[in-house]
Amino acid sequence: MNMKKPVLLIVCLTAAFFMLSAVGVIEGASNDGVSAQSVAGTWLSNWGPVTLVVKPSGNGVQISGFYQENVGQKGTIENGSFDPKTRQLVYSYLQSWSNKNNEKGTATLTLSQDGKTMAGRWKLSNKSGPYTMQLLFRGEPPRAGTAGPHGLKLSNKHVISVLPVIFIPSNSNWITQYDIDLYSYLVYAHLELAQKHYKSLLLTDTFQISDDPILIYRAKHKDDYYLNLTPADYHGPGAAQLITKELLDASHETRYNCKHVFLTIFVRSSAKRTGTFHGGGRTFNGPPNTGGGCVEMELASLLQGRTSGYYNFQSALNHELGHSFGLLHPDAYGYDLKKNESNMSYNDNITSDGLNPVTGGRFNPEEFLALSLNKQIFPDFQFVPSGHNPNGKNLKLKYLSCMTDYIGQRRNMPPNSCMEYPCPCN
Repeated sequence: MNMKKPVLLIVCLTAAFFMLSAVGVIEGASNDGVSAQSVAGTWLSNWGPVTLVVKPSGNGVQISGFYQENVGQKGTIENGSFDPKTRQLVYSYLQSWSNKNNEKGTATLTLSQDGKTMAGRWKLSNKSGPYTMQLLFRGEPPRAGTAGPHGLKLSNKHVISVLPVIFIPSNSNWITQYDIDLYSYLVYAHLELAQKHYKSLLLTDTFQISDDPILIYRAKHKDDYYLNLTPADYHGPGAAQLITKELLDASHETRYNCKHVFLTIFVRSSAKRTGTFHGGGRTFNGPPNTGGGCVEMELASLLQGRTSGYYNFQSALNHELGHSFGLLHPDAYGYDLKKNESNMSYNDNITSDGLNPVTGGRFNPEEFLALSLNKQIFPDFQFVPSGHNPNGKNLKLKYLSCMTDYIGQRRNMPPNSCMEYPCPCN
């Protein structure tokens, strides 16, 4: 992210920030019951989560709060006021990390009729931009240990499920328990949208979200270790290999008996963009139905998405999960990588805003066939040529290469025969 760009954003601070408030006087409520309490809660803005706190004060209320612009960059909200008649919210915010030192801005938003969204503009110095918000929840987020899917009904045949992981390098010490709880909520919300998206395409099945609690993993090394800050001719294990190895060891599993696809949210130590790691997905052992897999995504994308220059989290999640289920990019089968409408393409028209369902995205015949073969993840999905390959295309599947011996010895191969990535054996 361009740190000079004046932006308004997200997250969670410690309880001390709740005290950084000023008075915004509101008298009464509108005829339809709208009051300052209507804006209280945590909202997902186009720049990330924003928490607004409304407390009684004299004849009115105090509206204050906090937000997070990027990893480790947390700002405060104060001097808030809300007019129930116009449904307009106005507040000031403070960016303590700004190059101009504690730079202040303002936000003006209008609450929607259903009370679930707000829209307006932010202003900082001599710049401004659109500002939208979507209500996440009132009060505190669920504790990470109790967070989970709401339970789309599936059969009991699924062997492998998707397990979200908050991956915290040893020097990412800015993160708080409140942050972890909020990120856990967001990850599950996105996972459920992805689960429904796959269901809308496959009809008879979708992937399962693990019943195990989200894994909050305190990593062994600093973030630079995983960000692959190495010479251009380096061919050792990349971020995915390093992360997966630690997670398999921590869960006492191997590449063959692991029952999960690890969905890893990587928490950098700072907002400074360093290293080559941004996101990816792959299977442990190659072809579909050979075991679990891993997906690596950036926390900054979960919080900010395309507004900040990162990839859109929801559409990227559908894409990277596809890789972990065994799917390739569509150009492997002769389709245009940027124009094809598959979830596995780089088509910019396949996207979403916040926690809204993705617009566009489908599967090509080869992808339907590959998913039908992965019975550990999609046991009830059957490939039907008339529906999934109506043009009768001659299908010849290609497969992802397996991960290297760094994550564990491959079967029927000489010991440590491939420790480099990408694997020269494939």
